[in-house]
Order: sequence, then structure tokens, then C-alpha cells
Amino acid sequence: MANPAHVRILGQGTHALETWREDNPGDRLDCSGAALPAASLAGANLDGAWLSGATMPGADLRGASLRGADLSDAWLFGADLSGADLGRASLVGATLVAAVLRDADLTGADLLRANLQAAQLPGADLNGASLREAIFSAADLTESTLVSAMIASGNLRGADLPGADLRRSTLAGSDLRGALLRSATLDGADLSGANLEQADLTDATLAGARFAGARLLATRCLGTDFAGAIFGGTTIHGVNLAEATGLETAIHTGPSDVDDETLAISSSGEIGPEVKGFLRRAGVTAERLARPV
Repeated sequence: MANPAHVRILGQGTHALETWREDNPGDRLDCSGAALPAASLAGANLDGAWLSGATMPGADLRGASLRGADLSDAWLFGADLSGADLGRASLVGATLVAAVLRDADLTGADLLRANLQAAQLPGADLNGASLREAIFSAADLTESTLVSAMIASGNLRGADLPGADLRRSTLAGSDLRGALLRSATLDGADLSGANLEQADLTDATLAGARFAGARLLATRCLGTDFAGAIFGGTTIHGVNLAEATGLETAIHTGPSDVDDETLAISSSGEIGPEVKGFLRRAGVTAERLARPV
């Protein structure tokens, strides 16, 4: 239950909040469930504030500090959080559709089941964040940092992630259909069971990444580095493997499902030795490789 006095203070903006903090050092703001549409709180100190279930569409929170704040189930549709500090904040179930989080700090934040559809996160820092079952469809994560982020079962369909750093991130079971991952770094990432149908991995590095049970259907792999990547039970359909690199060091823990279209487009008259070795280790028989396609 929100404290009405606290709600009035936030409604008055950043200056009123600063004055209240000076008069009430150590007190924790409680605006749980409050309606604060278009609140003007740029640069505000909201560290540790209780804002769970708050309604703040279009709020101006640019450069605000919300470290450790509770924003679970908050409604932040179209809010501007550019440069905001949300480190260790709880955003479980929060709605951030079309929100702007450019260069925001979300290190260690919990965004379980949060909705960030069409959100703008270029340059955002999500290192170590928990993004399980979060929705990032059509979101812009250009050059964002998601090192060791937990994104299992996430929805990144059609997301833009060019130049993003996803080293050691967990994307198991995630939907990456049509995602743009050009020049992204996914070394050591777990993509087990992920759907990469029509994703663009041009010039991406996936050294040591895990693809067990993943689906690569018409996935673009121009200049993609698969050195030491781990395959097994992987579906590889309509993929031009001749465009990829590092296939000679890829590891296969079991056979994968490779279709005839992949064999056809991966060869220009004859399949190269690196691709052929990869396919043989993936369980493609010598008879299939020798057969004209």
C-alpha cells in the first residue's frame, strides 16, 4: 500500500524529492501501486524505492538512480530511462513496451517475464541480469552488453542485436527467429534448444557455443565463427555452411538433422573439406555426400 505523502512528493518531481530526502535521510519511498503518469523524475534518487505495481506510462526517468528498487509488475509503457541506473533492481513482470533504456545500467537486475517489446536498449549494460522468459521481440539491443545474462526461454524474435556482447549468456530455449546478430559475440553462450530460424549471424563469433537441440533453419552464417562450437541433435536446414568458419574444430556429441538443401547450397559442384568433415561428424553419411543434390 503506497504512502500517500510519498506519492504526492513524486508527483511534484525531482526537486521536491531531493528536498524530502534531505529532511528524511534513510527513509524508503513507498509508492507501490501508485498512479504516476508522465512523472517528471529525471535524475531523481529512487534507490531502493518501492514502486511495485506502479503505473508510470511516459515517465521521464532519464539519468535516475533506481538501484535495488522494486519495480515488479510496474507499468512503464513508453517511459524514458535513458542512462538510468537500475542495477540489482527488481523488474519482475514489469511492462516496458516501447520504453527507452539507451545506455541504462541493468547489471544484475531481475527481469523475469518482463515485457520489453519494441524497447530501445542500445548500449545498455545487462551483465549478469536475469531475463528468463522476458519478451524482447522487435527490441533494439544494438551494442548492448549481456555477458553471463540468463535469457533462458526468452522471446527475442526479430530483435536487433548487432555488435551485442552475449558471451557466456544462457539463451537455452529462446526464440531468436529473425533476430539480427551481425557481428555479435556469443562465445561460450548456451543456445541449446534455441530457435534461430532466419536469424542473421553474419560475422558473429560463437566459439564454444552450445547448439544441442537448436534449430538453424535458413540461418545466415556469412563469416560466422563456429570454432569449438558444440552440436548434437541440432536441426540444420537450408543453411549455407560454406560461408561459415571454424567448422573444422566444431564438436559433435551426436548426430544432427541436416537436410538436402543444406548440402546443395553448401557446395558449388563439390563440398569443401572443412564442410565435409563437419557434415560427416554431424552424422551425414558418405553416400549422401557423394550423391548429386
